[in-house]
Amino acid sequence: GDVNGDGKVGIDDATNIQKYMAEMLDFTDKQKELADVNKDGKVGVDDVTLIQKHMAGLAVIE
Repeated sequence: GDVNGDGKVGIDDATNIQKYMAEMLDFTDKQKELADVNKDGKVGVDDVTLIQKHMAGLAVIE
């Protein structure tokens, strides 16, 4: 989840994942691994949603 490397999972990470999905931002292999929050092997809307739920206290990201 922490794709921007600031030590926490937050809105900036969700925004960066959305930018990556829209091909507006490139990710390193490590960032792609971190962006796959639900560990389904791909980076997608479900990962952004999980980060948003985490920020609202509705999900835990490990």
